[in-house]
Amino acid sequence: MKLCPFDSVGLVVTKTSGEVLVLERKKFPLGLALPAGHLDFIGDTKESFEVAARRELYEETGLRAKTLKLLVDKIFHNLCSKGFDGHHWQIFEVVEWEGEPRVMEPDKHARVWWATPKSITDWIRQGKATDPAWLKFIFPLIGG
Repeated sequence: MKLCPFDSVGLVVTKTSGEVLVLERKKFPLGLALPAGHLDFIGDTKESFEVAARRELYEETGLRAKTLKLLVDKIFHNLCSKGFDGHHWQIFEVVEWEGEPRVMEPDKHARVWWATPKSITDWIRQGKATDPAWLKFIFPLIGG
C-alpha cells in the first residue's frame, strides 16, 4: 500500500432524531460522503487531526465543532485524489456544534443535508456512494 503523507479526517454529525449530515460530492470520489479531508501542512508542520477535523467541518458545511469524540484511528486502503491508495484516518463524532449546515464549496459539493440511515442505505444500494473506504469502514459507524 502506498500510504498518502496527508493523513485524513472524517466527521460524523448526528442529530438527536438520528439524521446524519451528508454531502453529495461532485469530484473524486463522487457520490455520498460525510465531511472529510486531508490534514494540511503549515510550512514543515502538519496540523493535528483535531484541528483538521474542525477546519474540514467548517470548510465543507459551515458548522463549527464545539465538542469532538474520536471514534476511529486506523489505516484504511482507499484511493486518493493525490494518487495514493491508503490513508491514516481519524474519524470523529461531532458531539456538539454551532450553526446550520450549508454548501460552502459549491465546486466540490452539490448539496449538504440531513439524511436518515435508511436513505443513506438506499443511496448505497443505488450505487451513489462510490468510495469503497466509506462503504466498508465509515458508513457502518452510522448504521449504514
